[in-house]
Amino acid sequence: MKKDEIRRKASLINSLDPSGESAVIVKRLGELIDDKLPDKIFIYVPKKREPAIFDIVEMISEKLPGCELYIPFYDVNSQTWRIAYWKRADEIDGISAELSKLVVKNSGVLQQKNAQMIYDSVNEAGFRENDICIVPGLAFTRQGDRIGYGGGNYDRYLAGSSAFKVGVSFGGRILSSLNAEPHDVKMDVVISGLR
Repeated sequence: MKKDEIRRKASLINSLDPSGESAVIVKRLGELIDDKLPDKIFIYVPKKREPAIFDIVEMISEKLPGCELYIPFYDVNSQTWRIAYWKRADEIDGISAELSKLVVKNSGVLQQKNAQMIYDSVNEAGFRENDICIVPGLAFTRQGDRIGYGGGNYDRYLAGSSAFKVGVSFGGRILSSLNAEPHDVKMDVVISGLR
């Protein structure tokens, strides 16, 4: 199946969290974080059709207070999506308070009002093997192939990185195969709420 066809079909899937899968995904992410003990985590701010994983931030703030958190950031100056340092986990005031500080920008994505440290890739931000990148997508395979939203942003963020790449998705979006292209960055593991 071609990427455009997969994107069309994935967009038809109910945008609500089927069977509370997000909570299961957060639990599994917590287990992975406990195992890896990262110094840095790149996390997405969930929007419709993506697992609501932001509760993991509170868990990170309790278990890894010095861990640095990064989120996507639309840079109006360069007109591109980049990565922004958000804050250290011990600076988290609680999920509701933190979400209220973010603003809606490009494509309806919540992000910082003004980011001070912005990078083009996780490599540039200093991510290493024990660090974790949590990546959303429209569809994945169990082998780590990913179909995103078509902008190539995560492929650019993660290109050449040794950081541990974690794809997260609802179980209904885990496919047996898809046509990955040479520039598509493969995930090290894919977590869904069904497995």
